[in-house]
Amino acid sequence: MPDLRALLGFLAFSYGAAVAGLVLALAIRLWTARAGRVPTVPEATWCAFLPVSTVLIAPLCALTEPFAAAPFELGHEVWQEWAHIVQATPFLHGGLHLGNSLLLGILALTISRTMFQMGRMWSYETALRRMAHMHGQIDQSGTFYRLPSSRPVCFTLGVRRPAIYVTDRLLDELSPRDQAAMLGHECAHLRRRDPLLRPFLALFYSFFVLPGGRLLLGDWYRAAERECDAEAGLQIGSRTEVAAALVRVALLMRGHELREPALSAFAGEPDDIEGRVWALLQPAGAGISPLGSFSGRVLLTGVSLGALFPVALWLRHAAELFVHH
Repeated sequence: MPDLRALLGFLAFSYGAAVAGLVLALAIRLWTARAGRVPTVPEATWCAFLPVSTVLIAPLCALTEPFAAAPFELGHEVWQEWAHIVQATPFLHGGLHLGNSLLLGILALTISRTMFQMGRMWSYETALRRMAHMHGQIDQSGTFYRLPSSRPVCFTLGVRRPAIYVTDRLLDELSPRDQAAMLGHECAHLRRRDPLLRPFLALFYSFFVLPGGRLLLGDWYRAAERECDAEAGLQIGSRTEVAAALVRVALLMRGHELREPALSAFAGEPDDIEGRVWALLQPAGAGISPLGSFSGRVLLTGVSLGALFPVALWLRHAAELFVHH
């Protein structure tokens, strides 16, 4: 039987890092949330990508060995004594073996699930390319494709070649001004690289199945939609007209909700239409974020990394105890 200890150690460390980042992200979300408001783009982006960053940064932190300095030295001695007790106790030692088996089962499940989602995204994008007809460029922001469909839908899609897709039905139903507002919103998604970031986050949280991951993803989706709404308002010179176009498209899309993977559709989430319209009708810049200033972002970055550093140090030892027993 092949030795799986290296793989198990890597997985245990990665999952532990993802959980640590998620816990910190949820704590930041509770701190920044006020009266149930939707987190701003800096808040939502930081929280959604914090587990990702932790998985990437934690190995670098774990390479350090500060245990010769207090208080790490005392903590390290206590850890070694506790690890010896765990290994010497049959019940606890058996629990480690059971944990190894469960981790391998979770790995097989998450790999299958993630690969299935990747396949769906790839095949759906390929099918759209075959159906669509290029309509032209929009202000050098991106390519605009028309889809021969009776569904009134507009969205951005494409990891390889991101583009805007609009069905013939929706273009026929909207006025030129509404079309300008809608396409301005979708161009903002292209400039933000959302067609790449959205599936990346979806696949990350599909592989690392973490309680609370859907909450962070939902925050990021809603914050991104509001920022793109605001950019569309600047582009056409009227936030009110963007709100009106959003309502019209939402009414047309009733009964045509999208189920396709990793799409960023204009008016694609009916439950959030009212909130987006309300945000557009507020004065520009309303709702100052604790992370809005540069100093605020630097402070929160330092606090987050300072909190994760000692966690990463002990994660390596926890993974070694989990695997080498």
